[in-house]
Amino acid sequence: MVAFDREKVKQEGFQLFGKLIRTKDPARLQGDSGTESKLQKVLTTVDLTSLGVGSCVGTGMYLVAGMVAKNNAGPAVMLSFTIAAIASIFS
Repeated sequence: MVAFDREKVKQEGFQLFGKLIRTKDPARLQGDSGTESKLQKVLTTVDLTSLGVGSCVGTGMYLVAGMVAKNNAGPAVMLSFTIAAIASIFS
């Protein structure tokens, strides 16, 4: 039977957690790259709003597809998704 040290496991867990949530200062990141960022802010309010609405609509599409498959397709879920995929290919 293998014994383990609880304190060592706890310490390694904290080290892993620290590595997962560590951050780096943006000024230091720019210094590491050797060049200054040349990207400009070009997205407008309309662009960002459209992106947000499009994401929500896309998510809703997948949710509705799952609910319709559950309520209407029954055991033929794979067949209904195959038919939908073929219809999507032709559209």
